[in-house]
Amino acid sequence: MARMEIRKRYVGTLAGMAWSVAHPLMMILIYWVIFSLGFRVHPAGNTPFIVYFLCGLIPWTAFAETVSASSNAVTGNPYLVKKTVFPTEILPLAHWLASMVSHVIMLVILAIVMVRVPLANAGRPDEPAPPTAIM
Repeated sequence: MARMEIRKRYVGTLAGMAWSVAHPLMMILIYWVIFSLGFRVHPAGNTPFIVYFLCGLIPWTAFAETVSASSNAVTGNPYLVKKTVFPTEILPLAHWLASMVSHVIMLVILAIVMVRVPLANAGRPDEPAPPTAIM
């Protein structure tokens, strides 16, 4: 069912399955240009904004896409629910698996960014660690 959902998502597009890579790349690029270059957002410390941004964007888009697709999963497939004996719990799970394909691609992009962009204080044991709060 998840494969069918992925195919259904990109069936009418010119690029087909290439959109599963192009869409996350374009979304990341647009947000990065707006926040990093337009608003000139700089996080605390020396860690690049794109790393902070991707670490927040990926879980949020995974959650939002899964909840919005799963909320219509049962009502969008009435032929499976009404006519046959079918476990309806599988329908949201299929939507979740289909949305995880694009989010795995986004995690690969995050891994590439983290390898390519030098992180602050990486590999410098001579600098002290930031203070921690004691509870």
